[in-house]
Amino acid sequence: MSGKFRDKETGVEGYLRANREIEYQIEDEKGVPINGSFKTLSELLEKWEEIEEEPKEYWFINDLDGKPMKCELRYRPVRDFTKWIEKRKQIGNYFGTEEEAEKAAEKLKAITRLEDKGFRFDGYDVAHNGNGDLCGQIFYNAGNYCIEDVEKDLDLLFGGEE
Repeated sequence: MSGKFRDKETGVEGYLRANREIEYQIEDEKGVPINGSFKTLSELLEKWEEIEEEPKEYWFINDLDGKPMKCELRYRPVRDFTKWIEKRKQIGNYFGTEEEAEKAAEKLKAITRLEDKGFRFDGYDVAHNGNGDLCGQIFYNAGNYCIEDVEKDLDLLFGGEE
């Protein structure tokens, strides 16, 4: 456990520091102790709570070229990017890694390839498999294309991974 903490009563924030002389203490950004020290971690956690920090970067799919793009989260006094981040999260264009963004971009391309071939979903059937899990099947029309022409994209979208 390390990182940023908040005083439960006052809302003051600081950083955890542990050393041999003083087992646990919270310090400000300059290393100045805040509100004394604590012998045990449980004693510290009675007064302080850990703050989950936002990641320092994220990835999204660039709408100009369809490639993953890294966005580093830095303080910018002129522009607030919070709304952009929230909108990207709402539409599923927010990823923790470049690999996740690349996989999502490939799935979008697969959908486009299928649509270009006239592929369409004709329905679905849902059932329970006896142990409480929901399962089902999807019905589709691949037009005049044989399954081999669309199988790779279907596997990418709906499984098929080894």
